[in-house]
Amino acid sequence: MRLRTTLAKHSMTSSVTIRLLSGESRQIDGLRSGDLFRTLHEKIAAELNLLVIEVCVCHGNCNLSVEDHSRTLRDLGLLEGAGGRDVAVLRIPRLTPDVLQGDWMNSKGTRIEVSGLLANVAGLVTEEVRVDSDDTVIGIGDHLTVKGPGSHDVVTFENDHWWRVREDTDDFLVILRTVGGTARSIESLRSSDTLSALRECAVLELADVLDLDIRKGHVCIHWLTGDYRGSGPSGLLHEGFDHLTLCDLGMKSGISVLCTRD
Repeated sequence: MRLRTTLAKHSMTSSVTIRLLSGESRQIDGLRSGDLFRTLHEKIAAELNLLVIEVCVCHGNCNLSVEDHSRTLRDLGLLEGAGGRDVAVLRIPRLTPDVLQGDWMNSKGTRIEVSGLLANVAGLVTEEVRVDSDDTVIGIGDHLTVKGPGSHDVVTFENDHWWRVREDTDDFLVILRTVGGTARSIESLRSSDTLSALRECAVLELADVLDLDIRKGHVCIHWLTGDYRGSGPSGLLHEGFDHLTLCDLGMKSGISVLCTRD
């Protein structure tokens, strides 16, 4: 009897609700606790008509990536417990040849210029930009292989990093709003700064207003569409997205975000 009960439990299917920054929610059905995260990741990508590499999944404060594909949903705490069936999903930029165009600098301070499918290093050596069947950049020449998803401003290789070189000041304005009506602006950020940097600035700016503990360095940031008084918040920017840049998140200078306590 116990064996039949155990087998029945593991054969039951469940659903996961995915929540987008737009405020929209969708449901992914037919999941079992023993399924690998790869299964859920692929189903989410198919539901949103995206490639897996374009889908960033956040459960709680944890960012789940391709590196978690071999872990089961049970191991990740999905499908079980309060809130275990909800994940936040964000579309992240895919590193295509178009995104890679322009000037970069590697970890040794060497300047690289990418034009078309060619990368010129220090004006001396030209390497081919390698892409896969989906036109995603997978490497440069024979020695640099892309590791993980790309970014508009940072490319991580297995043995190197490239940072985009910008000639302009790239000043970036973010307006912090609270439910009580307080509005403060931050002008010290750049589009290449991460969400974590924005969160740290928000804590310092609003510590007195929201009675925040500066030592913990945490504040909830909500994505706003339009004027807060009109359309309201549309999605929570989870800490699992903190490694993404403001540019990767699709933020533009002048954007307003709503800040609240836990």
